[in-house]
Amino acid sequence: MVAVPAGRYTVGCGEGSRPCWDDEKPAHEVELARFGIMAREVAMEEYDECVAARRCPEPGKGPGCTWQRAGKDRHPINCVTWKAASSYCAWRLWRLPTEAEWEAAARGPEQRNYPWGSAPPSCELAVVAGDKSGGCDTGGVLAAGSRPADRSSVGALDMGGNVREWTATDYGAYPSGKAEPGRKGKVNRGASWEMRGSQIATSRTRGVDLPEESRPDLGFRCVVDL
Repeated sequence: MVAVPAGRYTVGCGEGSRPCWDDEKPAHEVELARFGIMAREVAMEEYDECVAARRCPEPGKGPGCTWQRAGKDRHPINCVTWKAASSYCAWRLWRLPTEAEWEAAARGPEQRNYPWGSAPPSCELAVVAGDKSGGCDTGGVLAAGSRPADRSSVGALDMGGNVREWTATDYGAYPSGKAEPGRKGKVNRGASWEMRGSQIATSRTRGVDLPEESRPDLGFRCVVDL
C-alpha cells in the first residue's frame, strides 16, 4: 500500500484540458479522507490464494486470462467480475476504491493528465498498444511494474496501462453533469494493454462494464482506510 493524503481533490475534466467526454464534466472537488491504495494491481498469485481459501470465485480461463497460467504469477489477475474483485478485497479486509479515490491516487494534487504527467501515452511509458502504426503491442498483460515510468505522484504503478481497474462506484452523472444515455454498470478506470491512439484513457476517463463482465483487459486493486 501507498498512502494518499486527506484533502480536497479535483475530479473530472475542466477548462484547459484536452477535449472532455460529456460524462467527465464538470470538474468538481471532492473531500477525501486519508487512505492507502495498492502500489500494484492485484497479481494472479495473490488472487489464487483467495480461490484456494474458498473466498473468491475462479476467474475466467479463456484466451488472454492469467489465472494459473505458467509464468504469470506476478501479472495482474484479469478476467474477474466486479463481485470477484470485491470478494478479494473483502477477504483482505480491504475494499475496492471509489472512482474519486482512484482518480485522486492517479492524478495527485497536481491534477496530472496521466499518472506520469502530461506527456502523451506511449509503450515506453505504459503497457498500452501504442498508436495506429503499432510496433509496441504486448499481446496481453505484462508483469506488474514493467513500465516504471507509469507511476503516480503517490507511488502507485500501472494506473495508466496494463489492465483497466474496477471501482466500487455505480456509473452515473457527476453533479450538474450528464451521463451517457443507456449506459449502466460499474465504473472502471485506467487504460489497458489493448488500447491504442485515441482510445487510451486519461486519469479522468470513465470506463463502464456490467458487474458480471470479465475481460482480459480488466483487473483491479484494493484500498484501505487509514
